[in-house]
Amino acid sequence: MKRITFIPVGGLGNRMRSIAAALTLAHKTTHDLRVFWFRDWALCCRFDELFCPLPDTLFTLVEGGLTDSIRYDRPRLRNLFIPALYQQATFNRCLYEHKVHRYSREHFNFEQWATANSCYLASYSAFYPVAPTRYAQLFQPIPPIEREIKRRCSAFSAHTVGIHIRRADHVVAIKESPIELFIEKMEEEIQLYPSTKFYVATDSEVDREKLQAHFGERILTSPFQADRNSKEGIQDAVADLYTLSQTCKIYGSMQSTFSLMASWLRGVDCIVLQQQHPQEVIE
Repeated sequence: MKRITFIPVGGLGNRMRSIAAALTLAHKTTHDLRVFWFRDWALCCRFDELFCPLPDTLFTLVEGGLTDSIRYDRPRLRNLFIPALYQQATFNRCLYEHKVHRYSREHFNFEQWATANSCYLASYSAFYPVAPTRYAQLFQPIPPIEREIKRRCSAFSAHTVGIHIRRADHVVAIKESPIELFIEKMEEEIQLYPSTKFYVATDSEVDREKLQAHFGERILTSPFQADRNSKEGIQDAVADLYTLSQTCKIYGSMQSTFSLMASWLRGVDCIVLQQQHPQEVIE
């Protein structure tokens, strides 16, 4: 059997786009795709607690356990690089996330690399071209999350704008996309459309409170505090992501995959706010 064994790395948006890229590559090379989904500090939630099974016959997902991690997790210092021993002995070819990211910028021929019968691949990026419409086709939130998304969208006005403010440990977003830029753009939206409401998704309670104090009832947001270290927190992030995708446009944070993924899900314009130079992203 010709197969690509794939390990998605990073947070929610990174995993979604890297899985979509791996599946597109698998179709191109007529390989089966087996994905091992490992819970870690970046995303501590099972796939099936977030999304329905992917509607693709080439795709198999395994919720990685301890034995799987010894064999299939990506080699790194925290596991003393032990999985590399198994992987080098088992797979014809192995390619790990940092090289994948670099190669994707160097026009590396992933199709030729994947001609081997058994390939191992780990990535956090869209290393292979993906049609933007594929994300919504592949990733369907589970019914309880879908109901929450519909509940949040029911409060939208005719002109509801998405606001995604990334903070936590994201140094670039904190420096380049300060709260003042969002407030400025939000004021402009109100001048153009007096009935404007804003759906705010953020991992910063401080920024959320600032916007609520400034814009009052115009702010729509999750009823829960941001907590990306629990299953419930990640499920809330999925609800945020898909609710953002239903807005008429999104103002996003610099270098945030989450902002871009929300725009890709439904083809919504995403304007990434950056100090002095707003950058419109067209995908």
